[in-house]
Amino acid sequence: MTIKRLIKFLLFYTFFIGFANLSKAQTAGDLAVIAANAVKPDKIKIIALNTIPSSSTFIITDNPWTGTQFKSPATEGYLTWTSPSYAITPGTVITFSSTTTTGSSNWTTANSSVDIGTYTINGSFAIATLDDNIFILFRSSWTLTPSVSDFIWGYNTDAWITTGTVTSNTSYLPSTLTNFNTAFSATPVYDAYFANGNSSQTSVSVSNTNKCAMVSLLTNTTKWFYNNTSTAT
Repeated sequence: MTIKRLIKFLLFYTFFIGFANLSKAQTAGDLAVIAANAVKPDKIKIIALNTIPSSSTFIITDNPWTGTQFKSPATEGYLTWTSPSYAITPGTVITFSSTTTTGSSNWTTANSSVDIGTYTINGSFAIATLDDNIFILFRSSWTLTPSVSDFIWGYNTDAWITTGTVTSNTSYLPSTLTNFNTAFSATPVYDAYFANGNSSQTSVSVSNTNKCAMVSLLTNTTKWFYNNTSTAT
């Protein structure tokens, strides 16, 4: 192989590997919800448990899952979050915050923010104080009928239902997610966060970076702090 051909090959190989890296599919458990406030103001914290390539797009929604699709017509909302122009490393926490102070106030780009990446908001997105769910999906656009393989994480402020018809406050768990493995449910709670214990904390530090070990720790109900009267995070 000539030097010229070798350089062409290396350039192609570098481009191909770089492109494959950027378009790497995320799998269940790569992102996890570690905090959610329903008592206003709303707040959601998610943690990366795997590398998130630059400019990756995710859907974060409070729409309920019927078992085969999202509830139709959709009465809830969703955030379309795009990661920054650099890769997010495991252990990074992303915070979505809203300044809404009443139960009926939905998130807008004017009254909410995210500390890493960018996002847009569609529909009536807000965390209900009665019961609610949060799903994270790895996909670039919203649809009522995503593939179940798109689901990255599920979070519920009450138990997932297993029979009956969903409402705005109840949801099934998608078949590709497993509660206390790639999903978490509290029974019931308005505000909660992972505290690595059951008492209030001002900061939490965990040294383990193994994804499986972290998922096991983050879905342990005894490691969460719950508060039903005021914001917990």
